[in-house]
Amino acid sequence: MSAAPIQPPQPAPVVPAQYAPPPPAYPPPGHTHNANADQMPRKGSRYAVVSTWGFMWTNFVLGIPVIGFILALVWAFGKGNMNRRNLARSWLVYMLIGIGFAVIMYVLALIFASTFGGWLDGVPDWLSFLR
Repeated sequence: MSAAPIQPPQPAPVVPAQYAPPPPAYPPPGHTHNANADQMPRKGSRYAVVSTWGFMWTNFVLGIPVIGFILALVWAFGKGNMNRRNLARSWLVYMLIGIGFAVIMYVLALIFASTFGGWLDGVPDWLSFLR
């Protein structure tokens, strides 16, 4: 008697994969879903986002010499909107840097005037503060 011939294993039947289209890159028209909508601060709250026009108006008001400095102090140390508070603090830092730079330039001008005072004898009267 002869043994039955050994059959090679049969491959599993190939099943075509189901095609699933990728999700759209952009939401369909009219769909305005915001994933962070429940986390966005409410309008009028301390953490509300300041609009572009709000920042422009704030920068304009802060640019007025005396009123801007007073408002920068009020907004920087008050309990208002956090975005406006941080903007006012940055303005105050820039003001301090500018004042420091002006003081350094004034001291250097005084040093220059005292060192090279002989060169300044021929300056016009309107520059007499340099003598």
